[in-house]
Amino acid sequence: MEEAIRRGAPRVEVTLNGDGTSERLWADLRSARRSITLQLYYGAPGRMAQTLGSILVDRARAGVRVLVLYDAFGTMDIPADQQNAFRAAGISVEAFRPIRLSALHLAQNRSHVRGIVIDSRIGWTGGFGIDDKWFGDGRTNGSWRETNVRFEGPAVRQLQAAFVAASAGGRGQAWHRREDPHSRASH
Repeated sequence: MEEAIRRGAPRVEVTLNGDGTSERLWADLRSARRSITLQLYYGAPGRMAQTLGSILVDRARAGVRVLVLYDAFGTMDIPADQQNAFRAAGISVEAFRPIRLSALHLAQNRSHVRGIVIDSRIGWTGGFGIDDKWFGDGRTNGSWRETNVRFEGPAVRQLQAAFVAASAGGRGQAWHRREDPHSRASH
């Protein structure tokens, strides 16, 4: 078993609701030393968005490459000044399929993916969003019930590949190799 762990054997941890997810996710994000990629569908202003935003800005200012791909429909309540603050801190922020009159025929083609990759070694996915309703136990005070997965191992690269593919499909172009913190050429 010890040998498998040294070789990077997969590790999977299921987390439930905000109580089981938030603090573990925040700790992983705070531990980032090289890169964070975040793709999300849903976001709204509040305590969760402020916490995530503070962590991402802190990591970007510490020299961590941070890429954020958000769904333009699912996050329309996030104020533009938050995106501007991210960009001012050096975070690359891009909309997945921005809502435009010329692209109205694609408006229903949204990305419901929630994926986070930290330093090419930790992945997170599940049903979470960035809204205060995801705090809590999933049973009381209007908190939402979600199951999320934290994992390490080869599947992290697959989650990163999904991020790159979504960025190409949603932005109309892939991240440039120099922008992609997970490409072998950037290390």
